[in-house]
Amino acid sequence: LHLREIEKKAVKESGTAIKASTLRQTVAKLLVSTVTGTTERYIGGAKERAILNLKNNCASAVDKAVINGKACAWCAKPFFVTNGATYCSYSCAEDGRLRRGGIYSSTKIREQLFALEHGKCTKCNIDAHSLFVKLKALQPAERLNALLNAKWKLP
Repeated sequence: LHLREIEKKAVKESGTAIKASTLRQTVAKLLVSTVTGTTERYIGGAKERAILNLKNNCASAVDKAVINGKACAWCAKPFFVTNGATYCSYSCAEDGRLRRGGIYSSTKIREQLFALEHGKCTKCNIDAHSLFVKLKALQPAERLNALLNAKWKLP
């Protein structure tokens, strides 16, 4: 059975014995529970903390304001004017979207990186985008030969 590093870490941190027959389901539950802000990889915003506190019956007035849309979902700053916004600033919106994942994180990061670097590696100066386009046009069997014959010098 193959587990990703993050899955191995979650199993190790749980400190409990897990049956092999239920390993996949248990690991999935462990990973879902870590998304609420308990790992270094993902530090949840105010809304995730508020929902967790509400589930645990220890929600504060700030948590209730976040849940009711009267405070920022990322930093929990109260809104002076309730206009239906989720975040108090562009900065909170970007942080929230990037760290939460979903359709925003990888797509946004890739788009911004491509706009900045145009597909060219800043370390080795290889034009990775043009290489990708050339390899994509080849048949799968020809791709390995093309890569081997590319004669790049990696740092």
